[in-house]
Formats: sequence, C-alpha cells, structure tokens
Amino acid sequence: SLSSLLIGPPLIWAVVYITRRLRRINRESVLINSRLTGAVQEATQGIAIVKAFTMEQELARRIGVMADTAEQRNNKIARVSERLSPISDILAGL
Repeated sequence: SLSSLLIGPPLIWAVVYITRRLRRINRESVLINSRLTGAVQEATQGIAIVKAFTMEQELARRIGVMADTAEQRNNKIARVSERLSPISDILAGL
C-alpha cells in the first residue's frame, strides 16, 4: 500500500492532465471541423460564382489546407487518447 500511495498521486495527476488536454484538443477539433464544413457548403452553393471568376484552384487549395488541419487535429486526438490507456491500466493494477 505504500507503493500505491507513492505512485498513485502522480499517475492520477497525469490522468487529469491528459484528460484536460484531450478536452481542449477536442474543442479545437470541433471548431476546425465546423469551419471545414462551412467552407465546403459555401463552395457547393456558390460553385457558379467560383467558376465565373475561375477560382477553382484557390478554393481547392483552401479546402485542402482546412482538411489537412482537421486530419492533423484528429491524429493528435488519437495520440493523446492512447496515452491514457496504459496509465489507467497501471492505476487499476495498483
């Protein structure tokens, strides 16, 4: 029980830290995904205007950058959430 009292608090602190970080990243991900969805909706609704001004390349670049950002954020969520499982297993073992 002495080892549990010595190892437990830092592990609990790590779980709290990772959970807060995951919550912040999820909030950012929702914001990025909503911007991406809005840009795609604007592009599909205003495709005649985009073609009239020949801005297809610019629109494709902008949406591509947004999609890459959303993908990076989702990958970061996966990496951070995977750190939580081993810590939870250690706590359960103790």
